[in-house]
Amino acid sequence: MDRESLKLLKSLLPDFLKEIEREFSRDPFVREFVKEERAFKELVKLQKTLLNLFLENLEGKNRLNGKVEESVRLYQVPYVAIYRAVTAAKEKLVEQLAEKEIDRLQLFEVSRKLQKLLNAVARAYLKKEALELRRVLDSPFKEHLLFKKHAKWIEELSESIADLELSRFPLKNYKECEFTKVLNYPESLMVCMDKNLCSYLDELHRLIHKLADSLYYYCSKKQFNEAYLVFKDLKEQVIRFTQVLGELYFVTYSDLEHSFFKLIQFLQREGRITVFMVDFQGLKSLNAIYGEGIVTGAIKEIIKRLKREIEPETELLIKGVTADLYLLTTGSGKRLLEKVEKALKEPAEAEGKRLHLKALVVGVELPPFGQVTPEELIKVFSNLKKEAKKLNRDRLYLSGNEGQRKIEEILNEKYNEHFVLKKIKNGEVDVVFQPIYTVDTRELFTLEVLGRIKDGEKLIPAGIFIDAIYNLHLIEEFDTLVIKRLKEKANLIKRITNRLFINVSFQSLLDPNYIKELQSFVESFGETGVTLELTEQRFVENTQVVEEVSKNHKIYFIIDDFGKGYSSLRTLVELAKKGILKFLKIDGTLIKDVESDSFVKKVIKIISTLGEELQVGVVGEFVENEETVKVLQELGVQYAQGYYLSKPLTLEELLVKIVEEG
Repeated sequence: MDRESLKLLKSLLPDFLKEIEREFSRDPFVREFVKEERAFKELVKLQKTLLNLFLENLEGKNRLNGKVEESVRLYQVPYVAIYRAVTAAKEKLVEQLAEKEIDRLQLFEVSRKLQKLLNAVARAYLKKEALELRRVLDSPFKEHLLFKKHAKWIEELSESIADLELSRFPLKNYKECEFTKVLNYPESLMVCMDKNLCSYLDELHRLIHKLADSLYYYCSKKQFNEAYLVFKDLKEQVIRFTQVLGELYFVTYSDLEHSFFKLIQFLQREGRITVFMVDFQGLKSLNAIYGEGIVTGAIKEIIKRLKREIEPETELLIKGVTADLYLLTTGSGKRLLEKVEKALKEPAEAEGKRLHLKALVVGVELPPFGQVTPEELIKVFSNLKKEAKKLNRDRLYLSGNEGQRKIEEILNEKYNEHFVLKKIKNGEVDVVFQPIYTVDTRELFTLEVLGRIKDGEKLIPAGIFIDAIYNLHLIEEFDTLVIKRLKEKANLIKRITNRLFINVSFQSLLDPNYIKELQSFVESFGETGVTLELTEQRFVENTQVVEEVSKNHKIYFIIDDFGKGYSSLRTLVELAKKGILKFLKIDGTLIKDVESDSFVKKVIKIISTLGEELQVGVVGEFVENEETVKVLQELGVQYAQGYYLSKPLTLEELLVKIVEEG
């Protein structure tokens, strides 16, 4: 800038600053952010300092960025207030210089340099506040999994911005972030507890990464005003994210054992898991000898050893209330047991004493997709502890069928005939629905209705109570209650599908009350939408009854467990010809062997061809993996169901699933 213009600018500045101060004192926007007189004076001082730095920079006397950073650190002035002050000063100063008919190039230079000052101010505030971001991460739970992964990334980001060293900026897709990777770990699931909360955290996390990407972009372009505004938004989202995470951890760890058992129930719905209970033995005697503090220290040492061995991807350890320790794994139960034994093998040291702690360890592999409640699981462990002591063993682990039998044995004690009778008489029956999909396109074709007995919030699978129902001669009443529940839910069901497969016993087809309820439901749901499932043996032995029900009530049938060997092909042909038989459902034991047994493949191919020739749909059930779906498709099977495709769901769960899958 030439000397004359600079001289003019210097002469204008004192009066200009007084005038702008008077205007600012009446500016409602400025006063919104600097209400106190002391704060207002700080704003005026900072504005004056910055404009003097601007003049010095015009004269080439300073490096603007460094001096601005020093000045910003001296005053506690909100960025929006100083930004408003400098912007207003810029506009008014350029206006006054224009009135003095200063050369346009000189005027442009002043405007450009003032804009550079604004950018330097934003840069200084950004660097100053970047390190403050780390304070947000201070939490009692900062050493826990989700906090650690989140904090590490935030610390890298804040340090990079504080130094404006973009080479250290943790620029990465949110999917590649460590936090995203651990969201499905057992500890994370326990904290979130359901997928909706995990999804909410994931959405916040994704937004934070998007803002971080924008922050990096503006910093790399040296557009610091935009960068600072993005940073403020980023900081707000990090605070919200951290608060939500902290609240979730607080709730989880306020009753950790309860949270752990809820996690077990959640994981059961997803697949197979193994749970261990560890009880230290002889603690009373050890406390008397060494003192409670030393014994507690030794137990803590054992826990530390275990935590070092735990693989957070699949395993979780907690201190319990009903037991000293609980552990779970979604991986190998045998491998987790080996880690427990390794941790217990060597003496534990505390306050210079070495204690060899003995522990009783019992574990059980829970069947996939089950619903074992915390009370039931504690009862299972209590039973296993007694059994271990009876066998004079300090380790007892039941897996596979052995574990499943033990659980069923204990559940059957609870869900006995007296329990079932009471529930049926009280009408405590509900329904769940298992989707059946087309094999080639994976589109929802229909839903199979499955009756459940209610026990509080738990829905008990039929395998637990069906024998008791038959023994009590209550199957007709149970089937009728299933139809009543369907009538209550008919409008919601029709939002999903206009077809249903309903399991029915042969006795119910002879029961007038059942037929009356069924007819009423068919009329409200749609005559062509209801198909009844009968087992192959019952179907073939009672064709006359089947024909009468179909004719009188316009209902179609599906043969369940087809392939067990009871079929009369002549009967099948006749029923298919009359339009009564609409589907064959292949026996699940055949489907389970279809991948490995070439003879089973041939049988299923024959059934598929038979269905095609008779114009009858063929369904493969008990589908548990992708390979089975592919084999069924190769063999011409049209429809499939099984836990791989979808477990049985309540109507509400099903509606959510359909919305999520679009």
